[in-house]
Amino acid sequence: MKSDAANRADIDPLVFQSYKTIAVLLTSPLVPLFFGWQYLVFTPWGIVSGIFWVPAGVAAVYAVRSPAGLAASQGTWSSIIVLVSFFWGSVIFREAVRSVWGACAGIGLMVTGLWGMSYYSSSEEFDSAD
Repeated sequence: MKSDAANRADIDPLVFQSYKTIAVLLTSPLVPLFFGWQYLVFTPWGIVSGIFWVPAGVAAVYAVRSPAGLAASQGTWSSIIVLVSFFWGSVIFREAVRSVWGACAGIGLMVTGLWGMSYYSSSEEFDSAD
């Protein structure tokens, strides 16, 4: 999206996400051909996931186009996905963790890494005299 050709085309993020969604919709029926029909199951959660997928994709396009760029944006939203998934699994669905201390340490390390990545990927230059 930051290539010269993409910037010249100046595609709106919603249009870009719509193209991606249509491509996934048209190619997803190929899954049963390779893995069998037992994997093709429609559930309400799949519909909800699809509803959240489009705005998330638009937000991803805006994030990559922002000064943060691809690396910081991808690292940030991937870490947030892991944290939200852990929260849903442990708090909402009450799935047991093997080690509570290990889980807390993992969350702490991830949050520290998120902070470090956000802080040190800043494009601001600091004066060495400060």
